[in-house]
Amino acid sequence: MSALLLAIASGLLMSLIGVAFGFGGRHGLRPPHIAVFMGLAGAAVFGALAGPAVLRAAPPAVWLAGLAVGLTQYAGLVALGAALRRGPLSPAWCAAAMVFLPVLAYARLALGEKVGGLRLAGVVLACVCVVLASLQGQGTPGPGKRPRSGRATLLYGLLLVAVVVNGSSLVVGIKDFSSRLLADGRTWMDAHGLVLLAASYGVFGLCMLAETLLRPPPAASRRAQWLAGLVAAAGSIGGFALLRHAAAAPAAVVFPANSVASLLGASVVSVLFLRERVTPLWFGMLAAGVAAVVLVGL
Repeated sequence: MSALLLAIASGLLMSLIGVAFGFGGRHGLRPPHIAVFMGLAGAAVFGALAGPAVLRAAPPAVWLAGLAVGLTQYAGLVALGAALRRGPLSPAWCAAAMVFLPVLAYARLALGEKVGGLRLAGVVLACVCVVLASLQGQGTPGPGKRPRSGRATLLYGLLLVAVVVNGSSLVVGIKDFSSRLLADGRTWMDAHGLVLLAASYGVFGLCMLAETLLRPPPAASRRAQWLAGLVAAAGSIGGFALLRHAAAAPAAVVFPANSVASLLGASVVSVLFLRERVTPLWFGMLAAGVAAVVLVGL
């Protein structure tokens, strides 16, 4: 399967995370209540796939990378939760979909990958898709709520930036490992990718577990928590399992397509099953997203 198709399939699976967060929010659940399932299940699955021998053979640098990724992913989710307390799901989730921008910057500056021609147009359209999705979710302040002040708007914007920067750490790590070669011709992703994923998921999961124990979900929402958590875990684990096999391809092909597929998948499911409104902006987002995927794949 081509890298582009793997990236799209990965993004569609990852869209389940956004759907799970949206579903959970309607049942009084905070992001850590759902993300704890992603972290602990991901650590168990990727650790089991790696096996004891591979885990023991991984150099300290891989474990340190996993620790750093797990902590920054945790910081990104803290920022996401803070953004959700100040605004709707769509803009915050759309910010999470912009993680392809730091990856493209890293690939250009550190790896020398160039983005030009139609692929550059595709990247621009991917950004347009995310912006339209954000506008689609803005809405107007509800009854009794006043519009945000300039200072509050600035804080909200900084939180969304933190979501993008911290949330991109794992995909940047995957791209970096996919570009590093060992003496036997394998990449670091081939040799140590499962360890990176197991370590980062484990650190992230322990942080989420602590958050959940400190601020447990409502007792009436336990069934919804398990449903949302298992859906999010399946989407996250399946999505990153596919993405690690596509990351060696040019970043401008893989990561915008992955993010757009995730965003569009979550938007379509939200319209079909969570009864979100369909507006002209929604159709514009859909058109821009499809065009972006086509252009980056040319």
